[in-house]
Amino acid sequence: NINLDTIHLIYSDAFSKNDLSIKLNHLETRIKTFDLEKMDFEVPKINIKGLNLKYKQGITANNNEDSSTSQTRYKLQLGAIDLSEIAVDYQDEASQLSSTFYLKKGLTKFNNTDFYNHFFLIDVLNISDANGKIAFGKSEKNTTKKESAASTSRDWDFKVRESNIKRVDFNYDNHNTAAIPKGFDYNHIKIKSLSIATQEIHYNSVSTSGKINAFKAKEQSGLEIQSFKADFFYGKTNSFFKNLYLKTPQTLIKDELLIGYPSIAALSDHLEELSINTTLKESSLGFKDLLLFAPDLANTVPFKNNQNAILQVNGRLFGKLDEIQIPSIAISGIGNTTFVGSGSIIGLPDTDKAYFDIDIKELVSTAKD
Repeated sequence: NINLDTIHLIYSDAFSKNDLSIKLNHLETRIKTFDLEKMDFEVPKINIKGLNLKYKQGITANNNEDSSTSQTRYKLQLGAIDLSEIAVDYQDEASQLSSTFYLKKGLTKFNNTDFYNHFFLIDVLNISDANGKIAFGKSEKNTTKKESAASTSRDWDFKVRESNIKRVDFNYDNHNTAAIPKGFDYNHIKIKSLSIATQEIHYNSVSTSGKINAFKAKEQSGLEIQSFKADFFYGKTNSFFKNLYLKTPQTLIKDELLIGYPSIAALSDHLEELSINTTLKESSLGFKDLLLFAPDLANTVPFKNNQNAILQVNGRLFGKLDEIQIPSIAISGIGNTTFVGSGSIIGLPDTDKAYFDIDIKELVSTAKD
């Protein structure tokens, strides 16, 4: 049994340029198995309350490390980890990384832990009232060698049976890229009031899958996800959302979306190889939401004079992007225009050369539209 109260530890290493400061209010744990000969350890429960950890990693004169050194095989089985009032501050001068994290309350119950093989099976993951910040400062140094070395490490594989995350704020900034004036900025993200509930999440180097029962969040661009539910899968050659339900103040998307591709990397040069199979039932797409991700479309038709329009869509389409088949589709919401039809589109994503073969079953419009 270990009980620690009111602990302050400072570690400074001038050679490795590492500085560590730990302030701990309370730690309570029991170690069930402690076998140094077999390197076998089991800790059924850890309770930590009031932890302030600061770690600064500097730039050493010689960063060469012998990666051929064999790692000692060990076994560490964890049980429940109960955390409250946790603050972490990590700084890395080499990558100009600055990160902070605060957690008011968190509970993780492990079913299986294999640190040596990078495998975790988590039964329950609960987090409430947390905030974090990650920022990359401007850096002119070449970190290619360091990234290459890191890529040779073992891939992680973990499963989370059930998770409930509530009231989380998160900021991400890459200061090597200037912020854009309008729209969703992938290099400068500020998320507020994020909450998510999931089941059967499984992540590894090949795929990610699971079920999202509830998700909501707000982002500084104006994006507000009021509700998101789906069974999802993301793999090397295909991905899907099934039982999809996505709602924002302007948008409602329901049913399913399946996409395929030779590889994610191939899409950057050959977007026409993207295959789509989607069914949208009584769905709506707000132009305001769409323009958050493609602000350059704001001055083009039909967005220019209809930036607050909500497009009503009901239909199905499938095929590769350069040969889309549309068995049926009904569209309305741009002014007073309504369209019902079917057909095919050949030649996308090159809109200048694309060929539209459309069977119009109903078209209602006005002189203004």
